[in-house]
Amino acid sequence: MTDAPWTRAGHEALGRPDLDRVRQLERLSARSWPAVEAQSLGGWVLRASGGVTRRINSAWPRAASTLTVEQLLRATRAWYAERDLRAVVQLSPANEPPGLADHLDGWTVGGETLVLEGPVRGTVHDHVSVSPVATEDWWSVAAMTAPEHFASAHGDVGRAVLQAISKQCGYAVAYVEGTPVAVGRAVVDDDAVGIFSMGTHPDHRGAGHGRRVLEALCAWAADAGATTAWLQVVADNTAALRLYAGFELTYTYAYATR
Repeated sequence: MTDAPWTRAGHEALGRPDLDRVRQLERLSARSWPAVEAQSLGGWVLRASGGVTRRINSAWPRAASTLTVEQLLRATRAWYAERDLRAVVQLSPANEPPGLADHLDGWTVGGETLVLEGPVRGTVHDHVSVSPVATEDWWSVAAMTAPEHFASAHGDVGRAVLQAISKQCGYAVAYVEGTPVAVGRAVVDDDAVGIFSMGTHPDHRGAGHGRRVLEALCAWAADAGATTAWLQVVADNTAALRLYAGFELTYTYAYATR
């Protein structure tokens, strides 16, 4: 999705969901994909991870601050400049302060992402394994399907992020005649499971392997006590949206970049 100048209409399109639930899911997300470096700035959290993914290289306007918005944005830009990164602020309906978007003249907004939820419904599949750690088979497919996270140029950061997760993790691999062809990962946190890093080798797409990985992860999560599944999907990823057809939209977030 191409970044575009900020507009009020675009901000309003983020929706008006249950803000308590938004905050809860943001906390779950922060624990499921933790930044390599994080620093508090008033009520905000500044996150940096070598530029690998926008979420963990963006400011999280988590709570109210005694600083003005102008001071927060100025300090945010300086902090990222010190790390040779562009300043990025995650925008969600639960931003603090609520009027943050009114101060984004000169910023561009993109990366609209849907946060979906649904009940945990899973099935164990003979040709899908779920491991508590990322195996080399898992890495081989993940590096191909999500190179911006896990390819050799970013692998050290990706490994550091996964190793920093303190919650129970499951890494699923689907096989065809012994060859790994699809992967996904899950993080169980209390009674919720987050689904991430879903990907299928290009030569094996359209055969239902992603569905089997998703069902296997949900079955594993149910055994771990999860009752609700949640996930994030880029708004224009039509193939992923078909896979997640049983999930319902909770809220939308995006990123402002300067």
